[in-house]
Amino acid sequence: MASCRGPATYNLAHATDIFLVAAGVGFAVALLVLRWLARRAASPLALVRVVGAAAVATVLGMMVSSVFLMLGAPGGLSWRDAVTPLPGYGLLLHLGVRCLRLTRPRGPGAGRPSRRPAPVPSA
Repeated sequence: MASCRGPATYNLAHATDIFLVAAGVGFAVALLVLRWLARRAASPLALVRVVGAAAVATVLGMMVSSVFLMLGAPGGLSWRDAVTPLPGYGLLLHLGVRCLRLTRPRGPGAGRPSRRPAPVPSA
């Protein structure tokens, strides 16, 4: 029985593995830099924004890569293989979006609204 995986599929799988290792090392380095910045009282907003954008890009890249790898797999799409990485992708996507949302530029007076009710003026 001949395999329907060609050299392009193996190259994509290899590139995906390298990308995952590089992303893991990059996120670990960013964590160390954030810790260093926190001790120096410097504002890490730019780095947090870059890490958030990298997390979102990583998830999107891995999802696209996974679809292409599953399409080239012998026997077609396996639901177990398709569903297994979703919790990890979901968590990384949530954290990346949260980093971007918390560090988005705001105009003057555009702070977070208070959850406390407004004070009632006394009569």
